[in-house]
This record gives sequence, structure tokens and C-alpha cells, in this order.
Amino acid sequence: MRTILPFVLNLAAATFASATTTIDSVNKYTWGANVGWMDWRGDVASGADIGESFCSGWIYAANVGWISLGSGAPANGVRYQNNSAEDYGVNLDALGNLRGYAYGANIGWINFESIGAPMVDLVTGNFSGYAWSVNCGWISLSNAVAHVQTGTLLAVTRDDNTVLITWPLPPLHWDSDMGWILQFTTDLSTTVDWQDIAPPYGHVGGALYHFESLAPGNRFYRLHKP
Repeated sequence: MRTILPFVLNLAAATFASATTTIDSVNKYTWGANVGWMDWRGDVASGADIGESFCSGWIYAANVGWISLGSGAPANGVRYQNNSAEDYGVNLDALGNLRGYAYGANIGWINFESIGAPMVDLVTGNFSGYAWSVNCGWISLSNAVAHVQTGTLLAVTRDDNTVLITWPLPPLHWDSDMGWILQFTTDLSTTVDWQDIAPPYGHVGGALYHFESLAPGNRFYRLHKP
């Protein structure tokens, strides 16, 4: 059973944030059989903004109106907790997974959950997977006709257990409760010389950590799940 948020929200009198969208001018559409095309650029000034750890801005669908991805100001400064009408939205984790809730006054909640595997490729900016709406069913973020693409978020290579972060280092956030640890090495030619770096780098909210400006020097960094 999918979680239903225990609060209600009215966007009828919502004020649109003034932030230029990060969505590509060509690759900007998602599709739902029961909702039609959804434009993630919106009116550009208020379109979707995909940040390092959370999303903000608005999606526009001709059939259902404006849909909010979040205020852009999560209460803890790192990610939306999705536990109140003031702190809801879609988060982005270190692997590009999109998780959380979007909301439209004419459509209700749109759930970005693991079963639909919605995500952003952190290298190409391409979206994939599906989001779920109780009222409208599955919404495809990528299909044979169209997809959504944002700017490159991280320069990384990755496998199932490792995210290798290459320079320049952006602001980055992760949750140690998920098993990720920050490591460094001075030699990428070896797979055994990675050393743990003890957190926190700007400790926020229990197990949430972030770093913004570790000097490059001769070090290479990665997030790793043992």
C-alpha cells in the first residue's frame, strides 16, 4: 500500500517562486495516459529546478494546471521531510534517485517512489522511470517519444556500490543511514587504497552529511557502500 501524506494542501493562491528552470529547452516533456503531456520548463521563470539534493519549481500540464515540486527551502536545509504542508517536495539522492512528493491542486499528490524507479542520470541529466498519481496513474519520465533532461549535476562514474566524484566538487549530500561512507585515495590505479574520511562535513539532522569545498590536491573522492 502506498503512503498517503497525512495533510492537505491548497495551491489555488500559491505564489510562484522566481527561479529560472534547469530543464532543457527541447527535452522537457513527460507523459501520462490519463494526464497527457507535462511541461517541466513551464514558463521558464517558474519551471522545474533540479538541484544537488532536492527539486523546486513547477511543472505545467494543460489538462491539470500547475504542479509543485517543492518550495526550494526544506526545513533542514538539505532535503524535504515530506511530513507537513510546509515541508514537502521531491528529493534527489547521491545516486540520482528522485524520491518524495509533488502536488497539484487539480491532481493531488504525485509520488516519486522506489517502485517506479524515477531518477536523473547525474552525468547526462536524462530522466527515467515513473512517478505515481492516485488520480491519474503512472507518469512516464522517459519514453520513445519524449523525455526530460536537466543540466549535468555531477561528474561521476558509478556502479551499484560506488559513486566516484570527479573535480570540481559540487555541494553534495548523503545519508549515512543508507550505508554510504565518504572515502579518498591518492591513486586511482589501485582498487584497495581507499581510506574512510570520518564525517561530518557540516553535520545536519542526525545522520545527514555534506561537503562543499574539499581541496582537490592529489586526492580523489568517492561515496562507497561496503
